[in-house]
Amino acid sequence: MEKRSPKKETAVVERLQWVKDEIKHYPTPIAGCDEQFNFLLSERDRLTLELTEIRRSREK
Repeated sequence: MEKRSPKKETAVVERLQWVKDEIKHYPTPIAGCDEQFNFLLSERDRLTLELTEIRRSREK
């Protein structure tokens, strides 16, 4: 597995925090078909997985 630098982890953590803040402050009510909100949710999931993989590879 490729090694990732601490800079990469920091960038992912910062982006993930930004996405979480955007979700937290998203105006309500939110329609199920709101593409921007759905993108934020999928980006949060993607970044969470990426961060998990970075940290897992660091432990090896």
